[in-house]
Amino acid sequence: MIIAQHICSFLLGIVGIIHIPLGLWMWKCPPRRINSYIGYRTRRSMKSQAAWDFAQVYSGKVLFYCGIALAVLALLCLPVTAVSGFTVFIPTLLVLAFTMLPLYLTERKLKTQFDQQH
Repeated sequence: MIIAQHICSFLLGIVGIIHIPLGLWMWKCPPRRINSYIGYRTRRSMKSQAAWDFAQVYSGKVLFYCGIALAVLALLCLPVTAVSGFTVFIPTLLVLAFTMLPLYLTERKLKTQFDQQH
């Protein structure tokens, strides 16, 4: 169980470490033009250039902060010993939540700011 706990903490950290530079890149150097290859690409974000520009920066910020949160959670989970069978379940839920959160928050923000305009 303790090995599984450390592996889960390691995976939390790895996902967080991947989120941080990706979020920073999208935040600071977002794709300039709407395209089908790179960036935050959803139907709502690709409706206009203004929505595209906003979505790249906003989702980048959220992804960056989610990455930091995951990395910190990984560090906090390392010294904790496994208590139950939830050792793998909880970190998996955390990774899913912090990976889906940027999508949810960005779409919600796009909806409130850009759907009213069109």
